Amino acid sequence: MIHVGNDWQPLFDIEQEKPYYLELRSFLKNEYRTKTVFPPMNEIFNAFMLTSFSDTRVVIVGQDPYHEKDQAMGLSFSVREGVEEPPSLKNIHQEIITEGVEQGLWSSDLTRWAKQGVLLLNSTLTVVEHQAAAHSGKGWEIFTDNAIRALGKMTSRVCSFSGEVMPEARNRLSRIRRISFWSLRIQVLLALIADSSGIIISGSAMNS
Repeated sequence: MIHVGNDWQPLFDIEQEKPYYLELRSFLKNEYRTKTVFPPMNEIFNAFMLTSFSDTRVVIVGQDPYHEKDQAMGLSFSVREGVEEPPSLKNIHQEIITEGVEQGLWSSDLTRWAKQGVLLLNSTLTVVEHQAAAHSGKGWEIFTDNAIRALGKMTSRVCSFSGEVMPEARNRLSRIRRISFWSLRIQVLLALIADSSGIIISGSAMNS
């Protein structure tokens, strides 16, 4: 059983008993045993552990974890210090530089955002080395869709950036407003971290 240590736990308790999740867990046990899978098992749910349900103010949704060695750390678009930035993170970094909205030295480890209420979520939480989307369609999308659905019930303002990521989640959240990713600057995104609004961001322009 997974224990996240915060108010996401009720959702985890419910989802872990469902048939799809039991099948997913069995699948993952075999995958981790026979293949190189990212992120490490103990980091799969980092996004939920670092950003509690009640503290979530912004959700940034990627596709699946980075699939090269030492990249994935359980947070979408984030890699640890010293790891070369993948293209999607470089896009975010460039926007930060252009807008000049984050003070201090830039870090590719976005844990600081997670601790400020930004849920850095991928629609699929695991991936096989060198094989993007290898675990797509195995059940993760149901889990992350239900997490976003729960957030959608909590907040009165939810936005989704148009793209190819998580169409099920976008379709099921009736209060979503869809806008192009690049029409909302990083300056606005970071400002929302300090606000009480809820935003869900997804889009192919940011895919990890």
